[in-house]
Amino acid sequence: MTRNAESFQDRSKVDNMDNLRRCSLALVLLLLGIALPGIATAQEIKNATSDNPEYGARIDRDGWIHFGLYSPAASAVNLLLFNAPDAKSPSRVIPMERNGDDWRIKIRGAEAKPGLFYMYQAKGPRELSLARQYGAMFNEEYPLSDPYSFQTEGVSYSRVFAATPFADNTASVYAGSGKSIIYDHSRDPFPGHVTVKPEDLIIYELHIQDYTARLDGLPKEQRGTFVGLAQGGLKTPGGLAAGLDHLTELGITAVELMPVMEYDEETGNAPGRLNHWGYMTTNFFAPEARYAAKVGNEVVEAQAADQSAPRPGHRRLPRRRLQSYG
Repeated sequence: MTRNAESFQDRSKVDNMDNLRRCSLALVLLLLGIALPGIATAQEIKNATSDNPEYGARIDRDGWIHFGLYSPAASAVNLLLFNAPDAKSPSRVIPMERNGDDWRIKIRGAEAKPGLFYMYQAKGPRELSLARQYGAMFNEEYPLSDPYSFQTEGVSYSRVFAATPFADNTASVYAGSGKSIIYDHSRDPFPGHVTVKPEDLIIYELHIQDYTARLDGLPKEQRGTFVGLAQGGLKTPGGLAAGLDHLTELGITAVELMPVMEYDEETGNAPGRLNHWGYMTTNFFAPEARYAAKVGNEVVEAQAADQSAPRPGHRRLPRRRLQSYG
């Protein structure tokens, strides 16, 4: 284990005494055969070599969760497990194993299940400087979200960093948010896309928040969300079709969504301005958490929106391209 990995655990002892007391209680209850949820102890989670070639966090049929990360320049990578969404220090630090350009490990145990919060810690060269602004930049003080994760906490600068994240920081400035979350796709329903001939495509581009922000008939909590976009049967005050039904009336055969993957809205191009459009993606495989009507339900809701109306001959094509905004 590296010095910085040990420092993570040292800070956990200092900053999370309540968690330590709960761990002691968990051990006592464990000996009595009583489980206390939310605490990952050494007895509950074990790790082993992973032979799964996929990236991200993948659950196999035997209950193992495989983690895979591409980082050829790293000299060491640790898997960090957290007990709570706002935890600043991990409950477990597990060294990952190098496999060519990849880093892999698998874990199993009572707390190793969908909903578990995790991040990575990477060690490697730090070439970045004022003289060399495009060099490699590894700093073990920065916990890293999984770029291949299927679900994340909402990402925003002020909730991820408690202070300016300078490249040469020697102490953590992590504020506790932006963690990756284990998600199990094995039970997802088949999306059931239909095929539209290229010559029949009539594409309509929309932004989920803007398109649903003022739809009459939608509850306020559903406006600006995946759920709001999926609602059919909506009408304008004058009785005309609204929402996706309006697009069906227009003869639209495909909807191109402006970015719906996780992004940092605090990357506006002027002080006090938010990045509304989403062209600053942080996690390309995780639906945007802010677009969920129910906290933590963004993956299910995004799938529901993808399968919803308009009806015959219609499909949606999520847009995931990179583009500057401003």
